[in-house]
Amino acid sequence: MPLDFEDLMRLYARQGIADWRDIKSTPHELQTRARDCLGWGIAQDETQAFVTIGTTYDGTNSDRLRFIPMPKRPSRPGIDRCFFLPIRTREHNYEEAVRFELFLLVTGRNCLAFRIEPPHRLSSAHSYVHAQLSRTMLGTSHEVKGIPDWLPDKYPAFPILASKPLSVFLCMATAVHGYDTGLVPVLQDVFQKASRASEVASYVDLLKKMLRDHACF
Repeated sequence: MPLDFEDLMRLYARQGIADWRDIKSTPHELQTRARDCLGWGIAQDETQAFVTIGTTYDGTNSDRLRFIPMPKRPSRPGIDRCFFLPIRTREHNYEEAVRFELFLLVTGRNCLAFRIEPPHRLSSAHSYVHAQLSRTMLGTSHEVKGIPDWLPDKYPAFPILASKPLSVFLCMATAVHGYDTGLVPVLQDVFQKASRASEVASYVDLLKKMLRDHACF
């Protein structure tokens, strides 16, 4: 089967939602802290997550977008929980562009956020796929208070050696989970639970090529 960006995000989100709703994985205290930062903008079930994944954002329908909990496996020290938000838009040439916002709940109500963006216009200094710190999320809807005032958020804008949304998503997920003992078993797990274990090899192969062969996709 061909690799399917939207399908992979749905499987990944399904596991993230399950971990978020599991009281052992996500105690009430942690849920409260996350809501203090993101309000009720967190996807609480698969329906809200899937609507987010399938929505094309036009500037007026932000109510359809929710921050999707990422699977808590494996647990990484220093980060209590991660959320991601895919924002799909249509450019002037009607081609789809996807950017991601990544929210990290660190300690207490301290948090960090990153945005992973497609290239800006060719004449721009950021005319490449890149990741950088962000002080707000989903426009100005959520302020991120974990970045000190003195720390710049325009630079550095780290290049992401990927161009297609699927590859950019895998880069973001690898940053959160790690590789061999991180995202690889997460992918294996989500496909196994969907009774589609035979399909995971193609995604793992792509990830391997991206990270070990330094190929751009």
